Order: sequence, then structure tokens, then C-alpha cells
Amino acid sequence: HSREVMDLCQRPLLLENITSYLRVPEEIPETEFINRLCEQAGAGLLLDVTNLYINSRNHDFDPLGWLHRINPTIIRQVHIVGYSFQDGVWHDRHGEPIQEELLDLATEVIAYAPVEAVILERDVAIPESRELEIELIRLEEACESARCS
Repeated sequence: HSREVMDLCQRPLLLENITSYLRVPEEIPETEFINRLCEQAGAGLLLDVTNLYINSRNHDFDPLGWLHRINPTIIRQVHIVGYSFQDGVWHDRHGEPIQEELLDLATEVIAYAPVEAVILERDVAIPESRELEIELIRLEEACESARCS
């Protein structure tokens, strides 16, 4: 259906990795599925760094190992927001400031792939503009650091 959407809209399409709270048996690894889907559909990937981090914690895997199994040429944009931890489960609630480990992971992604844009998202608990500005500055510094490495 990805191709149908792109054909109908006459626009490129980015697909996003999701947060999963259930571990579903895989016929193929998620990274291989994403690579095949994007390549066959001609779509790019909006890599949600927070979702990757949360999944790695909830399902006990290495987020950098996962990242390096993704074809870097399909990663077009990065999405990031802080996480929360409650009752032994990591969550993406779109309301927390970005934690240091997420900035580190975003820096790795930006160094690894030809990322065109970074999206900071907040849907709830939107901070004062100065706090948001500080987060944006930190993201800009992460981008500069990754590109200079």
C-alpha cells in the first residue's frame, strides 16, 4: 500500500518504526522487514530514535546493533522525544524532555545515515519556549557533532 499512497499523493513517503510492547515471534528480523519494505516500496524511513530505544529496553536488545542492520540510505529523518519509565515498562508518551542517552543514540544515527531532518515532538507537557529552545540547541549540537566525526 505504500506505493499506492505515493502514487496517489505524488509525494515521497516515509515509514516509521513503531514502539511495541508485545514480543511477537518474527519470521524475519524487524530490521530486514524494514529494509525490504522501504526498498521495494521506494519509501524512506523516519527513524524514531525514542521508539528504538524503548523497544531495546523493553525487549532487551542492543539499539546500535539494530541500527547497523538498517540500510543507512533509507534513513531520511529522525524523530525524537523523551521517554518515561513506569511499573517496569519504558514508554513514549511525547511529554518528556530528551534524555542524554537518546541524544547519544540520535548522534549515532546522524553519523551513520544521510539524515535530512530531525523532528522534536511534544504533544503533552509542552515546556516554556526557553526549555524547548535548549532542547533544540542540544539537538543541533548533536547534529554538528555527528557530521564532524
